[in-house]
Amino acid sequence: MKKLWLAALLLYLPLCLLAQQEGVGFQYIDSLGRIMPEAEDLHLNPFTDSFEDFSKTSISLYQAEKPSLHIPLRKPNVLPYVANSSPLFKGDFVTDGVLFSHRHGLLYGQGRQTSLPGIGRQNEAAFIYSHVLHPNWTLQVGVNADKMLMPHFSGQAFGVNGILSYHATDRLTFNVFGYYHTGYTGGMQSYRYGASVTADMTEKFGMEVGMQRAYNPMTGRWENIPIVAPYFKLNKTKLGIDVGSILHEILRDATYKSGSGRRGNPTIGPPPVDFVVR
Repeated sequence: MKKLWLAALLLYLPLCLLAQQEGVGFQYIDSLGRIMPEAEDLHLNPFTDSFEDFSKTSISLYQAEKPSLHIPLRKPNVLPYVANSSPLFKGDFVTDGVLFSHRHGLLYGQGRQTSLPGIGRQNEAAFIYSHVLHPNWTLQVGVNADKMLMPHFSGQAFGVNGILSYHATDRLTFNVFGYYHTGYTGGMQSYRYGASVTADMTEKFGMEVGMQRAYNPMTGRWENIPIVAPYFKLNKTKLGIDVGSILHEILRDATYKSGSGRRGNPTIGPPPVDFVVR
């Protein structure tokens, strides 16, 4: 047994000498799982110094091997027109601005891509030109294009619109307008034209009222829809909503319930048949 220990010691000593010559360090682990620093760094000899000297200089196993975690606090670099940096909406963007301008008008452009998770993706582009015909007259015309991509459907649509405005005073404006949209599929074209009056009642509040005649492709009929659009002014931004369509639906539903109206179902039913029981 003594010869076996002596042989192991003779094999271990040359390895320690070789490690010191080549600058290779060893790690010693005690019974508590603590890593002992290299003897060369601590200037300790494991064969001559006591175990208490090593226990004073030992470090925790987890402190030695725990990696440093770096959490960036700055947002990733994205292009200024990216709408959402989430991978779910990768590629979505929103951009707009004045393309060029001159003394009496300007050309404005806008574009966007919108991802609809589980449905598809929509691309939109539009150009609007505004021109001052006279100090009291302005003309605005625009064109737009839409493209819809879905798993089992893809279509594109185009539209044109225009509005002519007469500014009677600083707070009163008369408008006539028209709009046409091809629709994504055949037979879904929509037309719209009408007139309205815009009045700034206060510095922060105003109202636009009028009437428009619109073609409903679902029923195949023309409908008269009122325009009732209150709005608020916040600095240079105008925030408003047209509740005329809501009022139109309420009045039409009330007419149907009273029995004085006829439902606009586009389906033509078969002629009635009289059954004779014999």
